[in-house]
Amino acid sequence: MNNLKEIKICKSYQGHSFEEINFNDSDSLKSLSLIKDDFEVFESWGDISEVKNFDSMPQSLKLYIQFIEEYLEIPIKIISLGPERNQTIIR
Repeated sequence: MNNLKEIKICKSYQGHSFEEINFNDSDSLKSLSLIKDDFEVFESWGDISEVKNFDSMPQSLKLYIQFIEEYLEIPIKIISLGPERNQTIIR
């Protein structure tokens, strides 16, 4: 994700009358071509391979994590920044 210009999270899909679409409902599925996605857009944060703790993370990454926590209503306690053991941040 370091090389992306922006990061998008799709929060919901809306139909032509702007009601939420239930993908388990066959009537809702008939109007898939009319759906509109609702994205939250975040700035990219660049290279984070050398980040050692949450406080030293770029603000854009902190906002991304905060959005996920608020949207899912659960705290994020462990953040992996790469494959190495020392690239894990525990909050």
